[in-house]
Order: sequence, then C-alpha cells, then structure tokens
Amino acid sequence: MTTGGVVYSQALWRKAVNGDPTAQCSLGLCYKKGLGIAPDTKLALMWFTKAAENGNDAAMNNLASMYEEGCGVQQDFSKAAGFYRQAAEHGNTLAKANLGNCYLSGKGVPADEGKAFRLFNEAAKMGSPKGMCGLADMYRDGKGTSRSLTSAFYWYQKAASSGDITAQKNLGWCYDTGSGTSQNHVQAVYWYSKAAVGGNSIAMNNLGVLFLNGKGTARNELRAVKYFRMAIDAGNLMALNNLGNCYREGRGVEKDDAEAFRCYQKAAAAGNPSAMKNLGSMYESGSGVQADLSKAAEWYRNAAECGVESAKKSLEALLAAGHDIPEAGTNDAPAVQSDKPDEQPPEDIVPADENDELTDVIEKITEDFGRDIILENTRFFAIFSDYAPKMKEERKILEFAFSQGIANDVISDEFDAQMKTSRIRSKLSYVLRDEVITRIIGCFSAAYKWK
Repeated sequence: MTTGGVVYSQALWRKAVNGDPTAQCSLGLCYKKGLGIAPDTKLALMWFTKAAENGNDAAMNNLASMYEEGCGVQQDFSKAAGFYRQAAEHGNTLAKANLGNCYLSGKGVPADEGKAFRLFNEAAKMGSPKGMCGLADMYRDGKGTSRSLTSAFYWYQKAASSGDITAQKNLGWCYDTGSGTSQNHVQAVYWYSKAAVGGNSIAMNNLGVLFLNGKGTARNELRAVKYFRMAIDAGNLMALNNLGNCYREGRGVEKDDAEAFRCYQKAAAAGNPSAMKNLGSMYESGSGVQADLSKAAEWYRNAAECGVESAKKSLEALLAAGHDIPEAGTNDAPAVQSDKPDEQPPEDIVPADENDELTDVIEKITEDFGRDIILENTRFFAIFSDYAPKMKEERKILEFAFSQGIANDVISDEFDAQMKTSRIRSKLSYVLRDEVITRIIGCFSAAYKWK
C-alpha cells in the first residue's frame, strides 16, 4: 500500500465528502498511515469502503489488506480474498498479485499453486513489481510450474530494479549463491544493501555475513556486528544466532561465552535450529554455562529433529562416548514445538497482581475504547499517556513489545490462553527479559481475563 505523496488536507476531505472516489481512497490512506492527521483505522476502513463502493480499484485492494491484517476490523481472509478479486477484475495489478498470494497460502481460498502462478504471471506482465517477485518465487521453488532458477533470476532482476525490497533481497541471494546466474559477491553486497536500507531483516543478516567473511567487500567484523544487531532489532533469529557466534569467537566484539550463550538461548527458545545446535555445544563444553550433558543431548536432539545434520552427528558422538544421558524428554530443556497441540508441555500463565497499576490502566482503556484499540498503536499510546502520565517506562516497554507484533495475539479469538502466552513469549524472548515478558503477559491475562 504505497502513499504516492498523499497527505491530508481540507481540500482532499471536501472532495471525498462530495463523492470523489479517488479522494475517498486517498483520505482512507491518510487515516491508515497517519499522513497529515492522527491515524484512525476505523475511519480508514470507512473511506476505503466508500471508495470501493464507488468503483475505485485501489480502494478495493486497500480494503482487502485491512481485512487480511485485521486492521480496524475483525480479521477475515475470505473477505480479503473477495476484495482482492474485485480489485483484480477492475485491472488492479497489485491486487492480482495479492490474490496470487492468497491462492499460494490458501488464505481465504482453497490453496492452488497453478492459479497462484497464473495470477503472478499476469500481474508481472502487466508491470507489477510484486507480481514479478511472486512469479520469481514460483520459478525458484518449482510451484505451479517447472523449477527454473534462470527464470527466477530474470524476474527478481526486473522486480528489484522496480524497487521491490523483497526482490532486492532475493536478487542478492541469487548473486550470493550463484543461483540462476554466476556467483558475484560484489553484486550480492549491492543488492543486500539496497534491501537492508528498505528494512529487510534477512538482507541485513546476509550483509553481515558477507562483511564478516570479507566476501564482495573488505572484511569488517565491526560492521558485520552492526548489521547483525540491526537485523535482530527487526526480529531476525538467524542474526541473533550469528551474533552469538561473534561473541563466542571474539569477532567484532570482545569474546564473551556468557553473552554467546544468552544469544543462542534466546534464538533457540524462539525456534532457530542453528541456535539449538550451538546451545547444545555450549552445554556440552560448559562454555558460558555450567556443563550439562543431559541438556546438551536434548538441544542436539531438538536441532536434529529440525534437520540440522551436524547436530545429529554431535548427539551420536555424545552418546557413543558412553555418558549416562537420559532419554529424550526426561530433562527440563524446552522441547521443539510439536505439530500436535496436545503434546505441548504446559506453559504456566503468571497472573498479574490484582493491584498491578499497569493491569488497571490496560483494563480501563479497553473498557472505555474496546479491546481492538491495542491494534491502533498510535492512538492507544496517546490514550495510555493520558490515563497514566507517570508510567513512562511501562509505556516504553509496551511500545517495544507491540512493535514485535503481539497485539493480534493478545486479542485473538482463535487462541486459548496457553497459545497466546506461547506466541507472545516466542516473539519477545529474544528482546526482553523474562521477568518483563511475564509481567506483560500477566497484565493482559488479568485485564482480558484469558481462559
């Protein structure tokens, strides 16, 4: 959803009120993005709806994205797909690509890779960068068509040159790995850099790896660490594992096994297989933590179950050494998430103190404005400041927590209390201390009376 230089003005408002569908769509965008006016997703939804009813295809696409994201309205993938289809039928190329993603993921429509491929192909040939990138993905993965890395590279080039950030990252990957083209690390650095500037966390991490190893650029370990930290701030778990490696090896930072262990522990708890293997190694060697062969074996098992071959070999070597190690599941190392919910180890929800002031503030705000108010971050925190002007530290922590995308998990009707807790912990475990996460979860649990 691009802004195209749109900004709120009285003139724009008057045109929208007088029934101009283009102005109505632009006004909706202003309210959604906070362009010259305070963000208000309810008003954004209203103006997108009016514009869509008046035949504006961009508004149909924007309305679809509101339903897909659950922004200002209850999340509804079926309605999202319906509006994307309407917009696509009106000639909107972005909507055509978005509908392709619906068919690829099976969200709101039955999964159909053939239809996804055709939609991406049509959108790409109509000039949509997102369609080009989607088509390249299909060729790369052999979905809906025969696998062709050469074709993937061609379409990534076209999409990247048109400014698509994901395509820029993927084009960097093509040059980095020699996929569909000759390996060229200088070009990889160039395209990863463009994607990193655009906020792509994978590009940030991969750029850090190239600087760390001096590929395509002069070796610069300090700069590598900088990119790893940037990627971590954007939520990238592999970068957290890579930063752990830097601490373990003393590359770009002072060698610190304890800090390496903490990085691996957070990344592993959030599901990163490489970090699981590294965590097992730390427990085996007693580096940064007290040696514990049982925990080492458990983390090796976890990583091996995720497909890390080196973890399987480490586990076999550990067992072959004749150590008395319990069978899987008999120690307290966290298990890898199972596909069967009833096999999940129970995770206690720690209720907040009934007198916790933060709980009271959250409860009061949601009572007055409805629980969906937490999806409107700017408005929520403006209200928070009014209700609790002295709670500046709590506001800062909550703002950071919300930036990790926990709001939908908090209010979701699809998840029970245990699942809410698990998802929120997973998203916050590598950026906030355990006691802070526990308090956040406890406050929302008490305020919303999770069951």
